Amino acid sequence: MDTVINLLSFNMRGFKNGCNVVRDLLNSNTIIALQEHWLRPDNLSTLGLISDDVSYYGASGMSSGILQGRPYGGVAIVWNKQCNKFIKTVSCDQSGRCCCIKVQAGIRSVLVVNVYFPCFNQNKDYFVQLDECLGFIDCVLSSESYTDAVIVGATNFVCKESNSGYDQLMKLLPNFNVSHCDNFMSDDNNNYVNNALGHKSCIDHVFVTQSLVPDIQKYDVLDLANNFSDHRPISIVFGLPFSHAVGNAANKYSKRFAVRWDKCDLEAYYEATRVHCSEISVDHGYMLCCNNSCNDIMHHCFIEHSIPENIIAYKECNPDPTIDVSTQLKFNTTLWSVDQIAQLMTINHTVESIK
Repeated sequence: MDTVINLLSFNMRGFKNGCNVVRDLLNSNTIIALQEHWLRPDNLSTLGLISDDVSYYGASGMSSGILQGRPYGGVAIVWNKQCNKFIKTVSCDQSGRCCCIKVQAGIRSVLVVNVYFPCFNQNKDYFVQLDECLGFIDCVLSSESYTDAVIVGATNFVCKESNSGYDQLMKLLPNFNVSHCDNFMSDDNNNYVNNALGHKSCIDHVFVTQSLVPDIQKYDVLDLANNFSDHRPISIVFGLPFSHAVGNAANKYSKRFAVRWDKCDLEAYYEATRVHCSEISVDHGYMLCCNNSCNDIMHHCFIEHSIPENIIAYKECNPDPTIDVSTQLKFNTTLWSVDQIAQLMTINHTVESIK
């Protein structure tokens, strides 16, 4: 795996419109935040058509009410399947404007929030929808555990104090030590370009916690020949060690082995237990003792003698001589009651009588 994380944001203006761009951009170290995929709730699986190696998480912007007119909205995050072990899905908001995942990069845990804010205007509905998005951001940043956080996507406003949408956002972000990264971009930072209307501006942004600022290696606006959306993808590269995470994951989830008699030759095992357990002598007087506080010296001597015999018998029946059965049986005379020892001996002789 690569030792950097390349996070992209792309407003597709429809899945069919931007699918080829996403397919070309998706690499092993790439996480892409998508806005306006225009997919219905029952059609989100279409994201899997981007590539055979893609995993995704997202929400539809058309999750309630009767659908009228053209499709609209929706957010999603896609990544290469190689990254699955380092990525955990967190949540989506009900309006389909925000979704969140958590990325484990070495010892650091990065929260990635993908947003698609409503188009800026001064009416009441705009601020209601914006406040819903800000409420989601506030909730995940307050409730999740993480070392770093990134908010990325189409905010649909420029980051200037004179803009009411930006002002509303900046009432929240300083509480989590988060700021925008526009100062890392080149002079030509217009990521919305509509040649037909003659409009261009910077309305797609990346916001990061101050702890992530030193890890920013590059921040670009990508002008791609096969992009038919009026939004250009933005790409920000963090020097976070995915390769370190691979090593940690391998150590954390080591293989565990155990004896499985049902995976062996049961007939041979039954015959072995019959032969070896039948050689163990039983003091029937001891077996009739029902006193859990028994102080009979002979009974205690029998326990000390019978336990090793049982272990020897089970060792002889063990199909794999490299496995120490005695450590798995964990016999300890100080922990076994008289009834338990008697039950064990009864089981041994039951096997003998059956065979």
